[in-house]
Amino acid sequence: MLSVYLKPTNYCAINCDHCYLPLPTRQNKDRMSLSTLQNTAKFLAQMMEKFKHQHCHIIWHGGEPLNMPTDWYWQAGEILDKIIPNHSESMQTSLLAFRQDIVELVHQRFASELGSSMDFSLRKLNNEAHLYQQRWLDKVKLARSEKIEIIPGVVPGKQDINHAEKIVSWFIKHQFMQFNFERFNSFGQILPDRPSNKQHAHFLTSLFDNLMSRFKNNKPTPLVGIITSAIRGVLYQNPGDRWGGRCQSDFIVIEPDGSLNNCPDKSSFEKPMSNSNQSTNKFISAPLRRQWIQIQTLTHKTPDCADCNYYNWCKSGCPITPHEEECAGYYSFLNHIKHFSKQPDGLNYLEGYLNLRKLQ
Repeated sequence: MLSVYLKPTNYCAINCDHCYLPLPTRQNKDRMSLSTLQNTAKFLAQMMEKFKHQHCHIIWHGGEPLNMPTDWYWQAGEILDKIIPNHSESMQTSLLAFRQDIVELVHQRFASELGSSMDFSLRKLNNEAHLYQQRWLDKVKLARSEKIEIIPGVVPGKQDINHAEKIVSWFIKHQFMQFNFERFNSFGQILPDRPSNKQHAHFLTSLFDNLMSRFKNNKPTPLVGIITSAIRGVLYQNPGDRWGGRCQSDFIVIEPDGSLNNCPDKSSFEKPMSNSNQSTNKFISAPLRRQWIQIQTLTHKTPDCADCNYYNWCKSGCPITPHEEECAGYYSFLNHIKHFSKQPDGLNYLEGYLNLRKLQ
C-alpha cells in the first residue's frame, strides 16, 4: 500500500513547542490549490501503477488540515475519486478547529473517524496543559454527538515518561478504549522535552505492564496500537507498526506547493526531492530519496541488529532516530514482553489482548 501524507496547509495557530514543524513553517498560511492537488493525484496514480500498489491511503495532515474550507475537501474528493479510484482517506487533526460543517465530510470520506493529537505535557493553551485538554474534550463531545469517533495519538514528553498509568486512566475516564503512542522525533532541531530512547522504552514498558495488569484483573483495558504491534513482533516476528524497513520507500509527503519528501518529520528541513508536477522518475531517482532508503536499509543498522531477536519487527527502527543509550527499536521494551510471555499464562494473556477488539 502507498501511504501518503497530504498537507493542504502547514498553518497552525496553536504553536506547540514540540511541533515537528519549525515556527516559520506553521505560520505560513499558503494553501494547496486544486490544480496542485490534481497534479498530485496524477502523480500518485502513476506511482501506484509503477510499483504495483493495489491501494493508496491518503492522510490529510498539516499544520492543521481543518484550517481549510470544507468545500475545498469536497472538491478535492471529486478529483481524487476520479483519478485514484482505489484510495481511502483519513485526517489527523488537533481537533480544536472542528466545526459543524465538517461532519458530513467526515462521515462520507473518513469512515466517521478522526485521528487527533493529545500530548499531555506538551500541548498547552495560555501555557496551561489542562486548558488545552478541556478545549479538546469539548470538541470530542461535539464530534461524538455527531457519531464521529476520535482516535487519539499521544507523543510522550520527558514529563510523561513516569505517568503511563495516569495517562491510561485519563483516557478510560473519558471513554477512550483505543489510542496510540508515537515517538517524539526532533529531526533538524533540538527540542529539550524529547525523551531519550532509554526513557521512551521505559515509558512503553510501564504502559505494557499497566495494560496487562488491567487485562489480567478484568478491568477496562484499552487497545493501544504500539502494544499490539510489539506483541505481534515478539510472538510472530511480524513487522511492527509503521516500521519494518519500508517507510522511506513507501511513504510520500506532499507539501501545499506540491513539494515531495518521504517523511513528515524531515520535510521542512530538507530540500524537496521533487514536485508532484514532475515525472515520477524525478522523485524515484532523487539522490536524497535514494540516500534515505540506503540509510534505512543499510547504514542505520548497528552490528547488534543482525543478531537481534527482534530485527524482523523493527529493521533497526525509525531511520531518523539515532541509536542513543538504547537502540531505536527499544530492545529492553521488546525483551520485557518476551519475558512476560514465558510467565505462567503469559502467552495466553498476550494472545487475549490481541483479541481484545473482538471482545469489546
